[in-house]
Amino acid sequence: MRDSLVAEASSIELRVDQSWHPDDLAVLPDDYQGPELVVVAHANRIVSLTPHGRLVRPLSSRAATALLDATSLARTEQFELGVDTALSRLITAFYLRVDHARGPSHSFSVRGAVNHQAPHPLPGLWSTLLRVMRDAIGPLDAGNASAWDVAMTWTSPFDLGPTFRHGGVVALPHLVTSFSLDDGGVYLRTGQVPIAGDPYRTMDATPSVLYRLDEPSCTLVDENTRRPVAPDESGRQWTLPCGGGVLALHREWRTPPRLVVRVDDPGRGIYVQKL
Repeated sequence: MRDSLVAEASSIELRVDQSWHPDDLAVLPDDYQGPELVVVAHANRIVSLTPHGRLVRPLSSRAATALLDATSLARTEQFELGVDTALSRLITAFYLRVDHARGPSHSFSVRGAVNHQAPHPLPGLWSTLLRVMRDAIGPLDAGNASAWDVAMTWTSPFDLGPTFRHGGVVALPHLVTSFSLDDGGVYLRTGQVPIAGDPYRTMDATPSVLYRLDEPSCTLVDENTRRPVAPDESGRQWTLPCGGGVLALHREWRTPPRLVVRVDDPGRGIYVQKL
């Protein structure tokens, strides 16, 4: 059986729960309300189930194969749950189940979790799996995108390459991309990369907009304007007023700050550059 047919005939299910757990993690969670997100990939379709509804999108043979390969790699990784002294803690749990077309010998189920009291980003291969899934489902409305963010905000940093490391401008490669702020803040531009003499050129005449993220603030930067972007209640997340996307800043123990950027308008994209 060809790899593409195997991928199309296999069933992949991801369930993401988020709930409070008492001191003994073996005890059932308090006031369980059901999953935040369920994703099923099967039969040339990828399905997203959230509190905001059901979405069914086509899944190409190439994407299905990439997704099945990513699940096979992710199953080998261990989650770092972290140790804390709280009486209860918020846990985001990830349940992955694969019913493989080649039968029980290739099928499996695994579980991992993030402890919000002692957080660590997801392992690298799990993060790759989530990025492949998120790209496959495509652009989402605000409600569904926020439900996916419950999982995506924990993805580990993606290496943006030497151009970014040496101060150049790069386009973010995924609909949700996490990367490290090793050297401080970044500029972010929605829309096409500007050129000399025409700083707001885009293919569809939608103005590009430049932002500066310099912890702990995000600022809209223009030729004649400098205006702060209001954060959410946590003070660590910003919705870009141009509609281009959402930024979420995380700090984990003894690691550089981690910025998670969600692209809400793939046609415009988001470009980043170090300060």
